[in-house]
Amino acid sequence: MKDNIPDKKLFTHHCEIKVRFSDLDGFKHVNNANYLTYFEEARIQYMDMVIGTNVYWMKHGIILAKAVCNFRSPILQSDRVVVYTRCSRIGSKSFELEYLIERNTREGDVLIGGDGTTVNVCFDYEENGTMAINPKWVTAFKEYESSAPEMG
Repeated sequence: MKDNIPDKKLFTHHCEIKVRFSDLDGFKHVNNANYLTYFEEARIQYMDMVIGTNVYWMKHGIILAKAVCNFRSPILQSDRVVVYTRCSRIGSKSFELEYLIERNTREGDVLIGGDGTTVNVCFDYEENGTMAINPKWVTAFKEYESSAPEMG
């Protein structure tokens, strides 16, 4: 299944994910719900890299409005997993992150385990409502992504 799989050269960030035994299902491959957990881990690392770790998330943070995952091939415990991440869209209150999960098999094959997107909405926890993206974040996203093709 090669339809609409993003090229990993478009991604500016990557992180390795350790497949845990508890990630596996009865068929001995990573349970589908854990693909979103891998996106989450990549998102946290991406945000730390781009906007830094000095953010008080309990005051002004992000919430997920949408998550999409395309399952391409089963991930096994023996696979070396790398998740590629990039910011593909910035709006006034939300931004979209794209993900690509690459699995490197014990046999040396490089396969796509999955890909997807999340829509992340900036949220003011004190006011209990959405808020505009911090302009510093917009600048940081654009600077970090400047090596990638234009963002929509």
